[in-house]
Amino acid sequence: MCVFQTVEVAMPEKDPNGYSLLAYALFILVALWGGVVTYVINLRRSSASFVFRDACIQAFISGFVGVLTSLLCWYIQAPIPLAGFLAGMSGYMGTKALTLFETRTSKIISGEK
Repeated sequence: MCVFQTVEVAMPEKDPNGYSLLAYALFILVALWGGVVTYVINLRRSSASFVFRDACIQAFISGFVGVLTSLLCWYIQAPIPLAGFLAGMSGYMGTKALTLFETRTSKIISGEK
């Protein structure tokens, strides 16, 4: 007679590429941080003074690009570490990443290769 019984618990399958809200929040945070890094690097190159409003604008643009990159990574099912890296790099790139996305998207829409 067995005293112990095994109980099977139905667990939902875990999708390794299903990003959680926490992952998206971290992607956005890394992108915002990338924007601040860009702003500080540009300040050091130009010897300009820090302007909080300009830093916020740069971070806002970087956050937007980071969200777009995160959505793209989700679509292509990129691994989470790669998605975080790309969100941070696109946040650092800021408007350059937006221009890159715009160029590529317009080619896809127009049917060019």
